[in-house]
Amino acid sequence: MDNEELFEHNSSSENVNIEHKNNIKNRKHYLNQEEKEKFLKSQIKQETKKSVKQPRHAEKEDKFQKAPTTVKIYKILILLALFVPILGIFMNQNKFSIFMSTVAMDPGSAKIYVRTKLNDLKLIYKNQEDDLWNEILISIHMFVTNPTRPSIILLLGNEFQPLKCLATSLGNISSKVLDTDNVFLDPENFDDNTGIVIKSMQSQVQYKKVIIVWDLLNINVEALKAFHNFCDTINPLEKDVIYIISMIAENYENKITAIEFIETELWKKLSGKIKEDSIQPLITRITSGSVVFVNSEPTFTDC
Repeated sequence: MDNEELFEHNSSSENVNIEHKNNIKNRKHYLNQEEKEKFLKSQIKQETKKSVKQPRHAEKEDKFQKAPTTVKIYKILILLALFVPILGIFMNQNKFSIFMSTVAMDPGSAKIYVRTKLNDLKLIYKNQEDDLWNEILISIHMFVTNPTRPSIILLLGNEFQPLKCLATSLGNISSKVLDTDNVFLDPENFDDNTGIVIKSMQSQVQYKKVIIVWDLLNINVEALKAFHNFCDTINPLEKDVIYIISMIAENYENKITAIEFIETELWKKLSGKIKEDSIQPLITRITSGSVVFVNSEPTFTDC
């Protein structure tokens, strides 16, 4: 082989080697590009997963939304079961004050009961006028029908008996209608401090809705001032109470009405001892209910 052919052969061999090297280089480059693309794709997938990942509360909401309807209803029923007893306790503490009253009988039954009992008393107190029984019946019946203000029955008499026994009997009848006990208060039961009297009465009328006040004119002046609160029919101390107040008047004559006599006697007792502009409002409240005169009973002996 001459030099020229040897040169060509070597040249061709070198070309093949160079081409082979280039191919290898290109292949490596291609492989590197492919790996890069795979890496980039994997990164994109991870970023996508992170971006669409929901927060925990969203997952919970989603689970709740996917929960079956029966499960939702079950949860609602459990909440109601917990809420209703609590509501019942609250309403019981407030005693259903809007819908219920202390009256134990319905108005019809109460009226029949009171009329029957008053007819029985007529057989005992035979010397009394029909007006007395009618006034008492109306007063108690009106209270039963609408117990939103205190009922005041003022009995005026010129003798100790039968006044005290009648007041007690009316208190017992009223207590039966209201299904409660009654309190009988003598002048000695009243403190000479107005505030103490009011607090004492407040505590008593919470449980005993019938108050019998005996011998009004002999109650001390400071205690009498508290009757401004007791007998207030607009903003009463306690609305569902029946007050049966008795007043002995040995010098009463039929020349004036019972209410005129009571006003005169109270003016005499209160004048100069309390503010003059407070006397008439107090008298007005004490006499705001039924005012009746109790006649003497010649044949009456005892209760």
